[in-house]
Amino acid sequence: MINIQPVIKQDLVVLEQIEKALFGESGWSVDQFQKYAAVAGAKMLVAHNTFGDPIGHVCFAQDDAHAIVTNLAVARSHQRGGFGTRLMEEVVKSVRAVSDDVLIEFLVAEDNLELLMFLKGQGFRWVQTIDEPFEGKDLDGYLLFWEFIPTKRFSFTIDH
Repeated sequence: MINIQPVIKQDLVVLEQIEKALFGESGWSVDQFQKYAAVAGAKMLVAHNTFGDPIGHVCFAQDDAHAIVTNLAVARSHQRGGFGTRLMEEVVKSVRAVSDDVLIEFLVAEDNLELLMFLKGQGFRWVQTIDEPFEGKDLDGYLLFWEFIPTKRFSFTIDH
């Protein structure tokens, strides 16, 4: 069972460990999580395994029908177990609570092939390559979008 909840202070040390294990020194620290939490519209969700241990998270800023995902990570030992998918479903659910139309942006470093392939499988599509958007990294970024715009149905009658 996958349990998704808002991040609480007690989760942060484990989330930092997950970040550092996956991304080395460029992974988020407890301080960076706390600074992000203070951003207007910022939301941070954590996935817990069946034992209640934090094993992944997603951070995103939401403004009506638009969200920008800034961080998604799942502990290597739990990858391919549906945790990343559930976290992204919660982002969509949060945006859809405000609007039927949904646009989600995700900026991914060019060397993060696992995340790029995961997001492609989730329906994200490439929109733009951005030259070196990551501070202190000599990497390009790929801007990806995911959209859901429901088909509008029209009803009409024909007068004879």
